[in-house]
Amino acid sequence: MRDGDKYRFNLQFSANTEDAEKVGELLEKLGKRKSAFVVTAIVDYLHNHPDFRIDHPADTPRRIYKAEIEEMIRTIIDEKIAGGLISSDKKNDSAADLTDEVDSDVMTLLGNVQLFE
Repeated sequence: MRDGDKYRFNLQFSANTEDAEKVGELLEKLGKRKSAFVVTAIVDYLHNHPDFRIDHPADTPRRIYKAEIEEMIRTIIDEKIAGGLISSDKKNDSAADLTDEVDSDVMTLLGNVQLFE
C-alpha cells in the first residue's frame, strides 16, 4: 500500500521449508534494513527472470528438492513395475525385490548428480 512517498507492506509466510526458515531468520536479523534488502533482492530477481509476469504468479519458478525428485522417480518406476513394463531378468524376483534394486539404482543416480551437492 502506498503511503505518501513510501510503500508499506506486512509480510507473513509459513516456516514449513528449510528455505522459508532461512529467509525468516535472515529477515529477522536484518531488522530495520529489511526494506532495502527486499528491494535489492526483487530487482535482482526481475533482472535475472525477465519473463516473470505478475499476472501469472503460478509460473514463478520454484526450487525442486531432491526428495521430491526421488519420490517422482519412485512413483514412475512403481507404476512401470505394476504395469509389467519393467521386469527383471531373474524369474524369481518379486516386485518388492525389484523395487529395492531400483531404489538403490535411483540413489546411485541421484548421488552422481552434482546439482544436489
